[in-house]
Amino acid sequence: MSEYKITVEDEFCPEDIQTVSGALEDHNASQTGWNLKPLGVFVRSDDGELVGGVYGWTIFDWLHLNGLWVREDQRGNGHASNMVAAVHEAAIKRGCRYAGFGTFSFQAPKFWAAQGYSVVAEMPISSEHTWYLLKKEFK
Repeated sequence: MSEYKITVEDEFCPEDIQTVSGALEDHNASQTGWNLKPLGVFVRSDDGELVGGVYGWTIFDWLHLNGLWVREDQRGNGHASNMVAAVHEAAIKRGCRYAGFGTFSFQAPKFWAAQGYSVVAEMPISSEHTWYLLKKEFK
């Protein structure tokens, strides 16, 4: 019989995470029939340089957003709002009725409120910061 050991790692191989994530997705799909589909919207300069992006995935009738970023020198130019509108439109075309996103109090919760998201849960993570779970229903 093989012996196994448990390791605690502060730094790990991306391949290990891909293996764990892939196996979990396969198991979940076998139990539910779900079809998780990646979805991303990006802004690039004329020369192809990445300026910002929003990414996540769709499943059932949900869009789950993993992250949104706009390069600091391009913030305030409407890129974030335009990308969120585009990812919502793409999700609706895939049959989504809802969107969900987790964000911290220092990551522009007012921006998300302006995009139609409401707080469904909040969790203090320190004396200064809170983590919010947000939801939007597409009309």
